[in-house]
Amino acid sequence: MLGRVPMAPQRSAYSASKHALNSLSANLRMELAPENILVSVVHPGIVATDFGLNALHGGIDSRQMPGAQSAEEVGKVIADVIEHRHADAYTREGARAMIAAYYAAEDMALAETKPPFFR
Repeated sequence: MLGRVPMAPQRSAYSASKHALNSLSANLRMELAPENILVSVVHPGIVATDFGLNALHGGIDSRQMPGAQSAEEVGKVIADVIEHRHADAYTREGARAMIAAYYAAEDMALAETKPPFFR
């Protein structure tokens, strides 16, 4: 008997697309390294745009979210990545350490009950 696959909610589908992009980028980075081609990924946090308002099924206006950064701030990081050839860049100080701590947690479900994952 085959089970039914549920439709992924907006946040789940969006997150899945980002994980796919990270995996694709990591593999391309390894495959293209012999050609001296660097594949870079910029990891922005919340960017103050009207993206959520224009998303299918609606979304949050990120311009109203705490800690949202401007598109200009993210643009400066992108320009730096292009100029200095970084493989990975986070647009906020401390973001890399926060993500590393999340994946190092023994209990991710517990980690997700604390900021910044839960507010």
